[in-house]
Amino acid sequence: MPRLGSLVAAIVTVLGAFFAKQRVAHAAASARLVYLRGPGAEQCAGEQALHAAVSARLGYDPFFAWAHDTLFAEIQRAGGAFRAVVKLVDENNLQRGSREISVDGDDCSAVVDAMGLTISLTLDPSSLIGGPSATPAPQPPPAPEPAIVEAPSPPPAREAIVSFAPAPAREWYPYAGLGATGSINAAPSTTAGATVFLGVAWRALSVDVEARANYPVTGDGEAPLIGRPRAWLWAGSVVPCVHVAFAFGCVVVAGGALGASAQGAVSSVEQYGPWSAVGGRLGGEWTPPALHVSLRAYGELLGVLLRDTLKVDTTPVYVVEPWSAAVGLAAAFRFP
Repeated sequence: MPRLGSLVAAIVTVLGAFFAKQRVAHAAASARLVYLRGPGAEQCAGEQALHAAVSARLGYDPFFAWAHDTLFAEIQRAGGAFRAVVKLVDENNLQRGSREISVDGDDCSAVVDAMGLTISLTLDPSSLIGGPSATPAPQPPPAPEPAIVEAPSPPPAREAIVSFAPAPAREWYPYAGLGATGSINAAPSTTAGATVFLGVAWRALSVDVEARANYPVTGDGEAPLIGRPRAWLWAGSVVPCVHVAFAFGCVVVAGGALGASAQGAVSSVEQYGPWSAVGGRLGGEWTPPALHVSLRAYGELLGVLLRDTLKVDTTPVYVVEPWSAAVGLAAAFRFP
């Protein structure tokens, strides 16, 4: 019986030590891990590699599906560098910290190592000076509020930049839009029109393909006793632009068809002739925060390359002007 009692006492001692160790591990800082690899980072290591990097630094596994806090880690590639964003969100959906890491080069392992170090310090700042104590306290203190500690350079010989800068914007994007114009010298009198356009932007450059239609208007003409000229315009344009802050400047190359007729003439026949022009456009663009819609306002001056003349019985009633000017308002929708 004494041997049986000694054996039971030994088993109780071993089980007590095991469960005490488990309580210490679970009392340490923990979180749910959400790991994303964005555009250009498909070749980066998966979640298991990041999971292992953090666990190796802390000396325990901090990630549990039932943890109260959530840690978001995302990697993207832009401008010849890998950029990672680490965010810690508590159970009330309040952000407790955010870091951005930028590592130049093509080796994604460097940014994964840097993320492992940053996440370790975010979850357990004490890991900067050493691992957890081997002898647990009888009553472990409550987990400290997560803090963001400045991370040193990652182990590889690469420069790591840690800042609070926002995530990099997409370098190129397509868009579409529509607008309204008012023109002079594009018809016998001042006229209004509409535009529809598609375009693509890359950094500070953009190119639009634009369709334009002017409303038919009637003017006095060269020979009002014979007939009053009525004209309208359909045209397409290619508009490459350069953007500096909110301002932009463009080259406009346009071509289309000019339609005209003589109102009040004995024999009023509609005539169509080719129309082409080249010129410039200056304007400004405003994009409301957090929206994919931008508003444009601009002025345009065109020199007409092909000039036609409307005649009634060999008598000119309208001669196309050598230049035209327009102002416009437009809205463009950027595709995400």
